[in-house]
Amino acid sequence: LDFDIEPGTNLALTTNTEHNQSQFGFNSARLRRSDQGVSYPYVVEDVVEITTSNLGNDRYYYFFNWKIQKPGLECASERVEVPLVIVGGAEAIAGAGRLAVMPNPVSDRLEVRLPELQQPSAALKVYDATGQLARNYGVRRGDSNIQVDTEGLPAGLYLIRLVDGGRQYGAKVVKR
Repeated sequence: LDFDIEPGTNLALTTNTEHNQSQFGFNSARLRRSDQGVSYPYVVEDVVEITTSNLGNDRYYYFFNWKIQKPGLECASERVEVPLVIVGGAEAIAGAGRLAVMPNPVSDRLEVRLPELQQPSAALKVYDATGQLARNYGVRRGDSNIQVDTEGLPAGLYLIRLVDGGRQYGAKVVKR
């Protein structure tokens, strides 16, 4: 029927007799009804309770495939602009060289294969999906890999970033 009903009690669903006469030649819309297995009340918890029909408790008018839903929630507060600042997010990795990481997804320990560093030392940083620094490791020229402890980190997407002077490397990892 696609209409909203204001909350209330003892409501009735009827049709327009004049419209029914002009369109169908009957006073009612000839809704389907049944006297088989009628058992009032019909209840959809916290939404509706059908307690009787205009023909009493031994008849039930029904619709096929009817759907009942509560109204959606609306934001009652004034809308305000919220600036978004991403720190160490995907932009930091865009255009960067790829780091080899395994396993991916990871449970508790991640191996990161390091490129040959140009600088004597560099920092390998792990950021969560909100851009917060989750882990920070120092690496040195000559290191070929590093074990990253992911135990204790919540499940989710993480960004691994290595900055070696002007060169950047990155990878995305899923923590289970």
